[in-house]
Amino acid sequence: MSSQVEIQAIGEQLRAAIEGGGYNTKALREVAESLFFLRQTHTDAEGRPDMTGRSYAYRQDLGDIMRVAGVTPTNRSKVAAVLRYHMSSVLRERLSDEELESYGLSAETQLDRARSQRKRKARMTRLLRPGEKITRVEDLIGALSGLRHLLSNTDLEAVISDARGDEVAKLRHAFVTLERKLHTIAGAIPPPTPDD
Repeated sequence: MSSQVEIQAIGEQLRAAIEGGGYNTKALREVAESLFFLRQTHTDAEGRPDMTGRSYAYRQDLGDIMRVAGVTPTNRSKVAAVLRYHMSSVLRERLSDEELESYGLSAETQLDRARSQRKRKARMTRLLRPGEKITRVEDLIGALSGLRHLLSNTDLEAVISDARGDEVAKLRHAFVTLERKLHTIAGAIPPPTPDD
């Protein structure tokens, strides 16, 4: 456990950063810097500095810091999320890629991951438009994965019982067309080699 003076100082720093319900980005970043140094005083299960913040002692200290800062149960999760966001950047600035990997962390920040995810979603949405061609293997894998999830979530019994009139014929036609297309795609993929 860290010194009470250190806990008190970081708690007061956090209180100032979230005072009045407004979140001061620069001040929160400074709190994340302080928490980075606090994590170095704790050890993980492997005896290394607790850079992931998972040790019991670090979590106890963080709880004490939140109490000193006056963080209420209603806003605790929001404050914790904001601190994690800033800590993500601090860790990636201060640790090497090798160190990040040794802790099981990606070199990509939360902001970078969010941007990548938005780009992937936008690309998949664009590919749903008629006439758009899939030209990248990752897009085809994503499309097939999405299709597999959609079909896995289908309650076939409910769909069939809900089908009226010519809907059964349309449903059958859609599946036959899909089956042919999937067969064509599967036939175009080279068989695995012994190295795969």
